[in-house]
Amino acid sequence: MVLKKSTSTSSITAKLKKSLSSSNLRKSASSSSLHSLTKNSGGGTPTNLGSPAKRFLSKQEEEEDDDLFLREKEQRLIQCLEKRDVDLWKLREFAFTKGGFVNEQIRRKAWHKLVNVNPYTPPPPTSTIPNEQEDEEYELIKRDVKRSVLFRHTTTTTTITQEVQTLHIQTIHSSIHSSKESKDKKRRRHYYQGYQDLSSIFLHIYSSTPHIATLILTTLSKFHLRDAMRDTFAVFHSVIAAMTLPILQEVDEEMHDWVESSGEEEFVYSVFLRWMVTWFAHDVHDVGIVERLFDVFLSSHPLTPLYVSIAILTHPMNRQDILQSCSDMVDDEGPTIMRIQNLVSKLKQEDKTSIGAILTPQLLIEFAVGIM
Repeated sequence: MVLKKSTSTSSITAKLKKSLSSSNLRKSASSSSLHSLTKNSGGGTPTNLGSPAKRFLSKQEEEEDDDLFLREKEQRLIQCLEKRDVDLWKLREFAFTKGGFVNEQIRRKAWHKLVNVNPYTPPPPTSTIPNEQEDEEYELIKRDVKRSVLFRHTTTTTTITQEVQTLHIQTIHSSIHSSKESKDKKRRRHYYQGYQDLSSIFLHIYSSTPHIATLILTTLSKFHLRDAMRDTFAVFHSVIAAMTLPILQEVDEEMHDWVESSGEEEFVYSVFLRWMVTWFAHDVHDVGIVERLFDVFLSSHPLTPLYVSIAILTHPMNRQDILQSCSDMVDDEGPTIMRIQNLVSKLKQEDKTSIGAILTPQLLIEFAVGIM
């Protein structure tokens, strides 16, 4: 059975596709004009260049065009955010086009607006009721923060001070256990391993105002991550399992058949669930790439990480390698699963030193939007 999209979701996807298309058209036109100007200039670069020189010139033009595009986009973002009533639809469109919110300074002004957080609101008070389960959870949070790989990449110092660790622990605990909801067992949220990697990104962006990071995490815990924060992953796992295969069958039948034959439950639980509950922050150690993905996840439907997960598997730069490795390791499922989990660590930032075809966050995001 193919899951039908709601009208509102289809409308959102259509807007995003139109926005991405318009952005690409503007860049193509600008690049063509630049190339034409170089080609026709009297005393400039010769037009009868060999293939390597042409490729170098093309790359140089593309870099200049990208730099101009990002500078102009930064100014448009600043203008958008300085308005008294920020156009959130416009802000969401910026998140999906090349560069996302461009830099951390703009993210610091934009992220909390996307989840309707007032930066002047004090964080919710933490429950002071003694609770054996919370005590055990608190100890787990402390252990996870100490060994959080990504958090070590977001600090500016080579060593993490006890003060920084304590702040991280308090932020996690406060975002999960507000005094009101801790008394209600049905509404009580539970910490899970991987949440500390996700929270470290918000603490990094809002390092000077950590209470905003707490407020954002509290909101995400109530909505985007709500199903993941039940006492077990059982419900969340069943939802992902029910949705993944029908979508994957529509997108890539060959990949769907392999997933189905390889052990559906283990595959979905080990890979898709892992990516979705951490927003890829556990497996990607490049902070810039994680922030770029967060731009999109904060601007869209809570299931967007699922579409990005499917895009990772089915993107032309990955799918053949996956299917080939799977056929070579039919009797050894474990390493195959680990290899697929590590795919996101191969995402690369697009820069001037890049050689050959690389899968950038922007390519992945555009591919995910294409299959929505």
